[in-house]
Amino acid sequence: MPFYEKLLPALGFTRTFHSANWRVFAAEGELPSVPYFAITEDPEHVPNGNLTGTR
Repeated sequence: MPFYEKLLPALGFTRTFHSANWRVFAAEGELPSVPYFAITEDPEHVPNGNLTGTR
């Protein structure tokens, strides 16, 4: 979260709407008609290797 808390406001996502399961950063204006960035974490997530392939 520290990475996103610094990056997203610099990109214009200055409003936050956080809950127990979601972290939401939004631009100024009324949701859902403004850009927003939402993060959730799945404790059961297992990486599938897509990002570790060769180029």
